[in-house]
Amino acid sequence: MSFWIWWARALAVFGLATALAVSLTPLPSPWNAWPRDGCEQVNCYCETLRDSFIVQPINTHSNLAFVLVGLLIVFAPPRRAARPEYQTVFGGAVMAVGLGSWFYHASLTRLGEWFDLVGVYLLLSLILLVNAHRLRPMSPATLAALYVGVNVLGGLQMVFANALQQVVFVGLFGGAAALEIAAWLKRRPRMQFGWLIAALTTFALAAATWLADARLPCDPASLFQWHGLWHALTATAAGFVFLYFRSEGRG
Repeated sequence: MSFWIWWARALAVFGLATALAVSLTPLPSPWNAWPRDGCEQVNCYCETLRDSFIVQPINTHSNLAFVLVGLLIVFAPPRRAARPEYQTVFGGAVMAVGLGSWFYHASLTRLGEWFDLVGVYLLLSLILLVNAHRLRPMSPATLAALYVGVNVLGGLQMVFANALQQVVFVGLFGGAAALEIAAWLKRRPRMQFGWLIAALTTFALAAATWLADARLPCDPASLFQWHGLWHALTATAAGFVFLYFRSEGRG
């Protein structure tokens, strides 16, 4: 597959998804009777809340960055040494992050929060299991069973122990980082380390934006929202992580 066909396919699907998402913005709100998310009583990421299908348009549609990155991963020409199904799962997990967060900011409901965090769990647990597999190879069936099991538990945690979401996030992120360090110490893999530096740098900028979100000056009616920047930066970081894993054996 040529470079241009790859981009054309990804951009065509992304264009259709974007057109559909944006067309929903002015429709009447179906969320008023749904259990609400608590952020409405605190800050709600600065942007003005609208009484429409899309409660926060900028914070909602900025999640389409994840959809674009995920589509580019899915449609990218697979490497001969790589398993194409892994590429599809990774791209799908990146898109799940964006779609979950899209639904959350569109509705600001408790159900939206569930999809938002479970989408994040899908990506972080995949990175963790990829690193575990690099240290001790597992069969595809074992990997799939572990992946499903971890995320079923994550979904149940969001229902019955919602307050633990940050603990789970830190555990998955920290576990993935620890296994990455262990893989480097044990295997000394040939990889393009620059992609990992790019991912960590971009995510650090995103994390700084997220942590400072409530303290930064903002205009609720502006087209620029700090939380939208967080979405764009984390989507970019996810793309760099994929390129880093894809580079194994080519460093």
